[in-house]
This record gives sequence, structure tokens and C-alpha cells, in this order.
Amino acid sequence: MSDLEQISLVATAKRGIPGRVFNKLSRESPLSLADWSSLLGLSQQTLERYKREGRRFDVMHSDKILQLDVLLKRGGEVFGNRERFYEWLRYANPALGGVIPLDLAVSSFGVNLLMNELGRIEHGIFA
Repeated sequence: MSDLEQISLVATAKRGIPGRVFNKLSRESPLSLADWSSLLGLSQQTLERYKREGRRFDVMHSDKILQLDVLLKRGGEVFGNRERFYEWLRYANPALGGVIPLDLAVSSFGVNLLMNELGRIEHGIFA
């Protein structure tokens, strides 16, 4: 991802993701509402309210939504589709110390770790 694209994502996060945009992203995502709730640290009811009312997420949650969207898109590219990537996210991974990859996505450190692992997979480097 280019520096310009990353700067654009920072600006988007600062403005806040509108609930309707989150609704679209979550519908296109293989993640369930429960997954989004867990990863964002928000209740499912709060997510539903944001979607319904079109409210904007704060910077912190907007940033996380964008990180996860980028991760899901990248994983879909590496695995050929998002559903296969989603399956990979759900099972303990020896290359990640036996951790379930989706469990790492709760923090930016974990998302970065997953992005790095996707790069290794893409280049055929299996640890």
C-alpha cells in the first residue's frame, strides 16, 4: 500500500467511519457481527445502533475497522478469495505459535503480524 493510500486512510479514520459505510463493509465481509463486536470491543447492540442510525465511529474504532478491511482484502488476494482466508483465520496456526489468527486481530500489533504472515504465505515462506 502506498504512502498516499495510507494517508488517505488516516484522514478517513479521523473523520470517522459512518454507520452506513460500516454496514456495507460488514455485509461484504465474511466476519459475523459477533466477530466485529469482539474485534472492535463494542457490543453487537452498539454496532447495530451505529448501522441503523448512521452514526460515525470514533477515530479509534474507525482506524480498527479500516485495518480489518485492509487485512480482509489482502487475505482475499493471497488466498484467492475471502472465504478461504476466513477459514485460515479460524484455525490454530503453527507458524503463529498455535494461536488462532483471528484472535490476534484484536490489536494493531496482531493485524501487523497477520499482514506479515500473509506476505510470507504469498512468497511461499512457511515457518
